[in-house]
Amino acid sequence: MRVVEQADDRLLCAAVRACTKASGTVALLWTRAVENPELVHHLMADVMWDQWVRVGGLAPNGAAGEAAVAISTVQYLAVPGWADDLHRFQAFMESLLDLTAGPRRTGRTRLT
Repeated sequence: MRVVEQADDRLLCAAVRACTKASGTVALLWTRAVENPELVHHLMADVMWDQWVRVGGLAPNGAAGEAAVAISTVQYLAVPGWADDLHRFQAFMESLLDLTAGPRRTGRTRLT
């Protein structure tokens, strides 16, 4: 907890914002996986699936979700390289969102 206590306001806010945004993005992708099951395979192929999503990145609503974001924030601040990995994964997830957001002439957008 020392790392959280010693973080300045700017860094702490950046960590919370990044973790909250990433949790929301993975939740949105999860809902889109109903129509695009390939999304799950793309997400699971990334190292952040095991390092983050499976252990709290897919945060539920309510107190449990707040706890998950708090744990992610500590990882962001304390684990060397973790913040960079989360930002990289966020960019990857945003690219998946872009691929699934387009007009659907056939009713489904396929990822390959």
